[in-house]
Amino acid sequence: RPPVVAPHQPRLDWQMWFAALGSYQHNPWLISLVERLLVGEKSILDLIDHSPFPSSPPKYIRGKLYHYSFTKPDAAGDAWWKREEVSEYFPPLTKEEKSVHAFLSHHHLLDRDYPHRSEPGFLRSVLLFLRQLCAGVSAPALIVMVLAALVAMRL
Repeated sequence: RPPVVAPHQPRLDWQMWFAALGSYQHNPWLISLVERLLVGEKSILDLIDHSPFPSSPPKYIRGKLYHYSFTKPDAAGDAWWKREEVSEYFPPLTKEEKSVHAFLSHHHLLDRDYPHRSEPGFLRSVLLFLRQLCAGVSAPALIVMVLAALVAMRL
């Protein structure tokens, strides 16, 4: 069964589902993600459960749009859905692509556009500590632990 994470679903696949309802031009965060995958940014690869690029970053990434529909309950196999390719969502991109850098710069999504991102601060330190502390914990387990802690604090 596909995993369900509730009550909040910040999952990448969920966000990409919403991005597919529009164009990539209206979802600059997605192109920022692609650019960071192309350069092999560790903080982004750490967000993915199993890196599809274990030895080196990819040379190209393209986006395709698919239409998904559920399979019938009596369908052979254990597939929950089937998909059909609809169109290209964004063209093949490389890390050298000048149009990608221009696009990200226009949307203020390059690190050089926000020099304060790299400045150390209390909140950044706390968030980095929490990320390291929770690195091996699955999202559903983390949610259950947080909810249990909140219940315990109310007692």
